[in-house]
Amino acid sequence: MGIMTMSNQQESILEDMREALREEYGKERSGIHISSLTLCPREQVFRLLRPHELDDKSLMFFTMGSGQHQILQSLLKWFGKKNIQIEKKISYNGVVGHVDAVIKGIPLEIKTTRSKSHEAKLHYLIQLKCYCAILGSNIGKLITVGLINYNEPFHEHTIVMSESEIKKQLEWIDKEAAQFKEAVDKKDWTIARAVKDDKDLNWKCTACVFSKECFDYENNKTKR
Repeated sequence: MGIMTMSNQQESILEDMREALREEYGKERSGIHISSLTLCPREQVFRLLRPHELDDKSLMFFTMGSGQHQILQSLLKWFGKKNIQIEKKISYNGVVGHVDAVIKGIPLEIKTTRSKSHEAKLHYLIQLKCYCAILGSNIGKLITVGLINYNEPFHEHTIVMSESEIKKQLEWIDKEAAQFKEAVDKKDWTIARAVKDDKDLNWKCTACVFSKECFDYENNKTKR
């Protein structure tokens, strides 16, 4: 069986696929989301102020996470509806979060990673801590799925938070959300926190379409 190349008379479905994915993942979310605060708030403010078409790389990242839904559906069948809520929406002082699952009151997040290591990345943990704090749970669970880790594709992490840590995390949400809201309300992306100098998150900058403008601003700011 041969592989055909496309001619002018043959229609490609690749662009249709791109458009379908953009329709699925390209809708701007209203409100302030936990994920916007735990990654790069400035990038998200940029996207709200200057809507930008998702490129192929962005679409790939969205589709990589779609396998989580199958895991959640399997958990739903295993635990039953009485003991688990999947893709649960939660809120705190106007900030919205979507927890992958809440099992007997304990939040569970599932993250896919292209790394061979199952290291719990800092932004994974901050997001989970936020969910724990909002739900009032002292325990949170994180499962990492290693896409290229064939020997140990799944790994479970557990976090334990004290009452004082929960209170501190809620204060962090309030502070970050207030700064994010101010940036959006004033239509001024420079107010929002950037991650250019954050060693745990500055990998976001390599694929960010707004990075040059952001870098220019940050570099000029340090010279003043």
